[in-house]
Amino acid sequence: MGDIGSAEERDEFAPPDAVAPEFVARWSRGRDARARAPRSHQGPWRPGADRPDPVALLEGQATTRDLDIGTTRDFYVRQLHDWKGGIDPETMTPRGATLYARICGETLARGHARSGDRVEAAGYLGRGRAFEEAICVFADTYADQNERDFTSFRAALSAGRLPTRGSAPSKESP
Repeated sequence: MGDIGSAEERDEFAPPDAVAPEFVARWSRGRDARARAPRSHQGPWRPGADRPDPVALLEGQATTRDLDIGTTRDFYVRQLHDWKGGIDPETMTPRGATLYARICGETLARGHARSGDRVEAAGYLGRGRAFEEAICVFADTYADQNERDFTSFRAALSAGRLPTRGSAPSKESP
């Protein structure tokens, strides 16, 4: 097993010559079980006379493998590093904060855009303006709440109830 950059590689199966006897035995047991319990007892579907049996098709593909391809091996590869970034608010400039907020908003919007079928969502919302108006009312209310929170935050800083850089909290703070 080798380490490729930050990926972990693991051989899920031994080489074909070591797997073949076990595979043949498992395949034979499955074939015998299928003969003892035909599909008509396992579920309602039965291939019609004009339709090929999908299991037989898959088995046929497995036995008529293209020899030019050679043997294959399965690997499990995963990413070890999450590649997430972070920011240091202590050193961030106003321009950097604006850029960071924009990137966060775009990432969040992209995630929401992928979370559902847009046509289905549009059908659910309908053609009226109720959703649009509700979003606008919510945004205005949320902005007002943010302004009230910021005013309270600044008042707490001014009164010394919250520590600032280079200061200790006052004795009045909980």
